[in-house]
Amino acid sequence: MRNLYWFFAAGAGAGLAAQAGVNTPLRAATGSALWTSLISASLTVVLLAPALLLQRDTLATAGYARYPRWIWTGGIAGAAYVLAAVTLARPLVIDHFGWFNVPVHRLSAERLLGTALLVAGMALIRWR
Repeated sequence: MRNLYWFFAAGAGAGLAAQAGVNTPLRAATGSALWTSLISASLTVVLLAPALLLQRDTLATAGYARYPRWIWTGGIAGAAYVLAAVTLARPLVIDHFGWFNVPVHRLSAERLLGTALLVAGMALIRWR
């Protein structure tokens, strides 16, 4: 089961990188990182709504007062991530091959070293 979680985590990470690559041309089309972020978030809602209906999850409508107010900041962090990805991100593989019409930036020794350091950091965190 643990391997399945790693697979999902890797898939989610790849999806985030692809999202940045896909949203870059959308930003060019809309002329605005804010509109691109709103469109991206709206599509997320549209795609998750059928899953909620199929699963028949109910939303708690009471009891929120017993939780700290900061629990609502997750949405802010998610929106900030999408905005930052649209504005700043340049994923490694997407850049190397020029997928999604992003400018091609070939893999270099520096980029490989940075990737290796990221992977090493994840391993250190995971396996202390």
